[in-house]
Amino acid sequence: MLSRYRKIYDDLIDMGEVVSENRVARRLAFAGIRTQIRYKKKPGVYGGKPSYIIVDNTLYRQFTIDTPD
Repeated sequence: MLSRYRKIYDDLIDMGEVVSENRVARRLAFAGIRTQIRYKKKPGVYGGKPSYIIVDNTLYRQFTIDTPD
């Protein structure tokens, strides 16, 4: 039997139908109906700035040392 009949069962109960989980699973298996499984996201960066962007120096500080402490 299909293991994803629970989603359709919950939808039928919300619509007011009187059915059992086993009946829904049998009917789905007989009709060959399956629930759609979400596609997994491909690995990568989603949103935000990528880490390889170099930001300009907005403070214009000079960190050169003339003499040691």
